[in-house]
Amino acid sequence: MNLDKNDIERLKEVGVDEDLQKAGEFIQIDHSPFSCNILQEGVILLPLSEAIKKYKWVKDYVNEDDVEGYFLWVKKGVKVKKPFQTCAFMKEENVQNIFNLIILEEESEINLLSSCTISSFVDSALHIGKSKYVIKKNAKLTYTMIHMWGENVEVYPKTFVEVEEGGEFVSTYVNLYKVKRIISNPICKLQQNAKASFNSIIVSYPSSYIEMGGEVYLEGENSRADIVSRNVIYGGENIAKGRIIAKNKEVSGHIECESLLLSNEAHMVTIPILESFNKDVRLTHEAAVGKIAKEEIEYLMSKGIDEDSAISLIVKGFLKLEIEGISEDLKEKIQNAINLSKLGF
Repeated sequence: MNLDKNDIERLKEVGVDEDLQKAGEFIQIDHSPFSCNILQEGVILLPLSEAIKKYKWVKDYVNEDDVEGYFLWVKKGVKVKKPFQTCAFMKEENVQNIFNLIILEEESEINLLSSCTISSFVDSALHIGKSKYVIKKNAKLTYTMIHMWGENVEVYPKTFVEVEEGGEFVSTYVNLYKVKRIISNPICKLQQNAKASFNSIIVSYPSSYIEMGGEVYLEGENSRADIVSRNVIYGGENIAKGRIIAKNKEVSGHIECESLLLSNEAHMVTIPILESFNKDVRLTHEAAVGKIAKEEIEYLMSKGIDEDSAISLIVKGFLKLEIEGISEDLKEKIQNAINLSKLGF
């Protein structure tokens, strides 16, 4: 299957870049691997079906109904500096069901850039993406997702993360374009001294429903989690959920949600849930929902900027989120995606 000019342009908008200096890539079109290359020693990359045949133990992580995706295995002590690119592209079929498995051995590290989208010729679609990440002792996985779907596309990611002692997981989800429905509530379990950060940058449009959050279990002593979101709502319904469960002592968790509501036809809900089974913990949350201050728009207009451009600048500035623990390459990709998006009225 070949990619035409429109496909390539679409992929570029979500960060798939031939010129990107990367450690490898896995691109899946509909249900078939399109590109599977790894350039880093100490890293195994295979389509999931091949991994199951080659490594019998992989079956322990896979259910019978799981279908094609990728298997990424980073060996002990291997630290991959360049980003690794993945993409699930829907070109001809209107249902895509995938399963991805990532295993990081002790002391290893890798940065992933996931750029998922559909062909501009696909009118309506359903994407179900299941993932399991196992981050072993003192390993670190950063996972940055820049996605572009469509106003008639439904997306249901199901993610399970296990982080062993001293390990770290940093997740960032960016969706700036129209979509019919996204429901994503990843589940993460942290052992002693482990930490996790779930960040989301979301723009909602009329007739959409977006439910984004995370559920983190602080099972080990001195584990830590943050769930942070920035939302701009032009319409539709946006639910920002977060649940942190403290099950040991000396743990901490923080849920933060800031939203700009730009229409009376929009609906914004924040649902922070903090639970503790120990008195020696620190759990906090903060949330804010507001509108753009008229004075900010007028100030920019006084500098010769028209009203639409002024609003677009303010919105893009609001979405800029300082994310600890990700590389400068990935920060640049996120900022490029925000700059390329047509935010405003």
